Amino acid sequence: MSLLTPRAFDVAESYGQRTLTAYLALHVLGGQILLPFLCLTFAFMRVKRHPIFFNLCFTWMLTSVLACMMYYHRRDLYKNPSAAKGDSVCLAQASLFHHAAGPMVSLSAFALIFHVWTRVTSTVSSEPPVKVKVFSDAVRTTVLVVSPYIAFAVFGIAASIIVSKNVNTVPTIIHLNLYCEIEHDTLAKVRAIFTALVLFAAAVLEVGVVLNLLRKSSSIMDAVERALFIRVLVFGGYVLTGFLLSIVSLTTKTVVSDFYIATVPIVVFVIFACQKDVLLSWCFWKNDDTKHTRRPSLTPLITNKPDQGIPV
Repeated sequence: MSLLTPRAFDVAESYGQRTLTAYLALHVLGGQILLPFLCLTFAFMRVKRHPIFFNLCFTWMLTSVLACMMYYHRRDLYKNPSAAKGDSVCLAQASLFHHAAGPMVSLSAFALIFHVWTRVTSTVSSEPPVKVKVFSDAVRTTVLVVSPYIAFAVFGIAASIIVSKNVNTVPTIIHLNLYCEIEHDTLAKVRAIFTALVLFAAAVLEVGVVLNLLRKSSSIMDAVERALFIRVLVFGGYVLTGFLLSIVSLTTKTVVSDFYIATVPIVVFVIFACQKDVLLSWCFWKNDDTKHTRRPSLTPLITNKPDQGIPV
């Protein structure tokens, strides 16, 4: 029994080499060049960010590598899609990228927005800080950092078990000529619903962040900085778009959702690299006289103290 369905061949013939090249180029540029460069900036320059933001970057870097597995395996999915039939790397990509990466990155995005929401809420609140807050922050951060990888492992193992137990009945096809996928309706629906629910929760928190900032704009806008307000809106818009595309992907296969996913690492880089302290750190040839001229509202974005704003 062939592992490639007739529809897979029809779909593969309808898309050209340029589509695959553009798809892979987006993943390489965003997830394997720009985001690593941004993380190195935060790691070795005097620009600090919260571990949750590092986690967001790393999950997208891992996703981009998984998306390019067949390319690095020297398989041309457009010229010879049947070459992937029964290939172990194709099966691994189908399990890890197609079914496990989505839940992972959705949870990492939710973690960042949840972190921003808790910081904005604590900034708006007039209640005094609780003494055990440092411990609570540590536990919360650990859970938010680890949960994406738990989801990745659960969905990846589930897909691998399905393949191993139904190797002759579960077809592995080339999804729209871009990557390998396992054609299993139940697993696909569970993955899509889980991802949509997580992104919907993130969108709800995003609305809460915006409402808090608007309601208390006169008192806390300087504390969180106007640039953060814009970044939260842009990132939240992408989260909402991901939620809508997750619903569409339940019934319709289109390259729009795949290219959307491929552009997310680039968007994350643009949003968070266009911060004043990041840009100044790249201008290493300038004299270090900016620390006295920076806006006072910039410091809370860099620090990680419970009472000093939102360190993203």
